Amino acid sequence: HIGGTNGKGSTIAFLKNMLEKLGLRVGVFSSPYLIHYTDQISINGESIPEARLEALMADYQSLLEGESVANLQGTTEFEIITAIAYDYFASEQVDVAIMEVGMGGLLDSTNVCQPILTGITTIGLDHVALLGDTLEAIAEQKAGIIKQGMPLVTGRIAPEALTVIDRIAEGKDAPRLAYGTDYQVRHQESVVTGE
Repeated sequence: HIGGTNGKGSTIAFLKNMLEKLGLRVGVFSSPYLIHYTDQISINGESIPEARLEALMADYQSLLEGESVANLQGTTEFEIITAIAYDYFASEQVDVAIMEVGMGGLLDSTNVCQPILTGITTIGLDHVALLGDTLEAIAEQKAGIIKQGMPLVTGRIAPEALTVIDRIAEGKDAPRLAYGTDYQVRHQESVVTGE
């Protein structure tokens, strides 16, 4: 489960490629889509087939229109596409699903997962009208994805936001690996390409 202000997409791409190289079947849910609506749900780089997405959307539309689930009225498009992603990954029996938080974390529809690892990339002032207007308030929302006893990896995060994340992780006995303290990232030039 990946949250944060920036860097989620590149983190997901790194994890996806690494897990695929291990021979795993990897589902990825990310938003917003880049080119086509189906891009936000993929398995090993293959977007969900359009016909399959349309069929799942029709199933969910029928569910939402049913009188017995009146409390689901007002469900957002993002919540529906998140449910479809979970449904698709389960039916396709992926080994790992990498879920990108849509906004915040605590109240995000992706936050129903039981991850084996959680990542928070960065914390910045985004969606301030909904998440809060300080790094601490936003960190509180984004740290809502931390789960009891599950490892947390954090990126380069300002100290005031990291204090909030540490408090929440500690309260949930979630071991944390912090950028700069527990791991480093360094650029290495390729001998072949010079990049």
